[in-house]
Amino acid sequence: RVPLETGITVPPTVQASAIGLNIECSINGKADGAVGFMVAPQGVMAVAHRPFSSTAVKGAMLTAANIYNPKEMADRYTQVVQSGNLQDLLDALKVVQPNLKSLQLLQVAGQTQSLIHGDVGVQNQIPINLLGSGALTIAAVVMNTIFAKDGVLLIDEFDASIHYSVLKKIWSV
Repeated sequence: RVPLETGITVPPTVQASAIGLNIECSINGKADGAVGFMVAPQGVMAVAHRPFSSTAVKGAMLTAANIYNPKEMADRYTQVVQSGNLQDLLDALKVVQPNLKSLQLLQVAGQTQSLIHGDVGVQNQIPINLLGSGALTIAAVVMNTIFAKDGVLLIDEFDASIHYSVLKKIWSV
């Protein structure tokens, strides 16, 4: 739990007065910016303590609340395929879904968003969010790791949905 003052407005370039997770960044050894994360009634809020330079750093943050965003997962899956890393994603998922043969981005009738589906050897392909929380977490982590290459990936409670018996295999992947 993080104690917060209520009713304060924190402009993006002013240091936050609440206590939370503070991250300071540097590029080539030069301090570049700082951002704080704090819990608020609206959810996790990010506040810039110092503005960042125009140098962009690729990154993502995964939490239990945002691990399954169908649109973002479809976008990340497309990036994985385009970068030639689909086999890496499949290998990682096979740790918790050994019967997984392939993944596809499918448009389902009546749905506005394409969803990632896995072929696990049953009659129909299964949406990734129904393959289990471990598979969903691993997919999100691997896809965002590929997306954030040469950048930053923050993962909150990675082990919460991964059984301890497969953690060593997951880290090796």
